[in-house]
Amino acid sequence: MLSHELRSPLAPIANAASVLRTLEDSNPILVRLREILERQVGRLGRLVDELIDVTRAAQGQISLVRDRVFVDGIVQSAVASSHERLNAGRHRLEVEVPDQRLQVRGDPGRLAQALANLIGNAAKFTFEPGVITIGVRRAAKTVQISVKDQGQGIDPHFLPHAFELFAQQDQTLARSLGGLGVGLTLARRIAQLHGGDV
Repeated sequence: MLSHELRSPLAPIANAASVLRTLEDSNPILVRLREILERQVGRLGRLVDELIDVTRAAQGQISLVRDRVFVDGIVQSAVASSHERLNAGRHRLEVEVPDQRLQVRGDPGRLAQALANLIGNAAKFTFEPGVITIGVRRAAKTVQISVKDQGQGIDPHFLPHAFELFAQQDQTLARSLGGLGVGLTLARRIAQLHGGDV
């Protein structure tokens, strides 16, 4: 309910930002105000979407469209949706996929969302600029996707809690970088719904 209530005011704020665009007429102050509004509305929208998704996942209400999908397509989609965060940190992305295209049965949008959450987390906690590597490989009858970064890592004592809803290892750092502590929870739940894990 909270997520839906938070979403309601976002549309009028976004509309106000679009009205500002028509009034700008090379006024740098209005341009800057509009850009701030659009950026923050986008950020709030993503947070609300994550809250709704993680609630649905926890209640088993995420519906999956299961198709045969190519893993490299999932990786491309996840990278595209992570582009802004990667660029903001001036990170270099390296993608290692096998020559033979691998397929899985699953929901391409949800799988890309889970991977994008992992990439976003890596970008957030990697000191700028850094290298983030996505690796894809076949392992027996499964496909393994890894996301490696040069960040601070996860404290071994916190590791059992890393996938709990709203869990954050260093809350002061996490707060300064934004986020609710739902990305890893959602990524893991999506993987589990596909018979996998994170």
